[in-house]
Amino acid sequence: MSEIPSPSLLKGRRLALDFGLSRIGVAVSDPDGQFAFPTSVLDAQAWETDLSKILEEYEPVIIYIGYPVNLSGDAGSSARLAREFAIEVASMHAIQIRLVDERLTTKSALSEMRASGKSEKEGRGEVDAVAATLLLEGVLLTERNTLRYAGSEL
Repeated sequence: MSEIPSPSLLKGRRLALDFGLSRIGVAVSDPDGQFAFPTSVLDAQAWETDLSKILEEYEPVIIYIGYPVNLSGDAGSSARLAREFAIEVASMHAIQIRLVDERLTTKSALSEMRASGKSEKEGRGEVDAVAATLLLEGVLLTERNTLRYAGSEL
């Protein structure tokens, strides 16, 4: 389902996950899908329970998972791992999941943190949630401008 047939589908929170081997950044939108906010960072080795709690608390209508394609647009090993993660999330939760190109979100998040005066070491955990927020901001902009879900179906 790539088109949003009615404005009523635009209502509801969106959740973005920035998957990494150590940490998973989490961001959520407001119920109207206008603004993105960082919420937390999950341990990539023990994320299931925490993600379940987040889904219960925010009740998102869709989950966007960052899909780290190479600058050339090819899917490498990181993209394969992100897809496997997305499949695992989908097997545990009955909610639509879409993969979204997340090229350079972590680098942009690091730049934003440096600009705010934080070192990379100081913001190590926070950078993942900021990257998820940047990912979600792009998603929300795409949805508003195209009236279509961003990314691709899992």
